[in-house]
Amino acid sequence: RSVEQIHQETDVPFATLEALHQSGLLNWIPRDANGDLSSIGSIAHASGTCSPCLFWFRNLCTKSIGCSYCHFKHEGQKSKRIRPSRKARLLMRADAKAAGDGGVEEER
Repeated sequence: RSVEQIHQETDVPFATLEALHQSGLLNWIPRDANGDLSSIGSIAHASGTCSPCLFWFRNLCTKSIGCSYCHFKHEGQKSKRIRPSRKARLLMRADAKAAGDGGVEEER
């Protein structure tokens, strides 16, 4: 498929796809069971040397095909808790306080 076709089907920025095409990586990115491109990190999935993407597993990966982690399910893979960053926790706490929820503990 051409870079333009892949851009239309994935909504990945054209410049990103063009760079992957120029480096030769675009043709190596495997497709999932639905025919969708996975990620750069999924290239090593067949050899078993990849690392699974925790965010993809939870449908939260924002890096799309540019992710350096594998976007295929791995045997024994379990859903792990993703702890929000300190900044995100402080924002959630501030929102809760503004809403009148005084039962939230303060950050130490």
